Amino acid sequence: MVVVEAMACGVPVVTTELGTGTSFHNIDGVTGRVVPPKDEKALADAIAEICENADKYDPQVIRKRAEEFSAERFDQRIKEVLEKCLAL
Repeated sequence: MVVVEAMACGVPVVTTELGTGTSFHNIDGVTGRVVPPKDEKALADAIAEICENADKYDPQVIRKRAEEFSAERFDQRIKEVLEKCLAL
């Protein structure tokens, strides 16, 4: 949740690719950076890149992506799935 909360503020984020969906909400090079696990150099480089090139990341694009993971969108998607299941 912390990552999506930061994105909702328009802040680019750095996440680690763990195979758990982190690169689904954080799009590498668009909403922040995604780095391999246990790679301190990649993490440091990603942080530096964001700090040095902050203007590369559009806060509106980042906020829009975060909205895809809002509680309202989650509720909407759950209802859609349930309606499909009930229609079967």
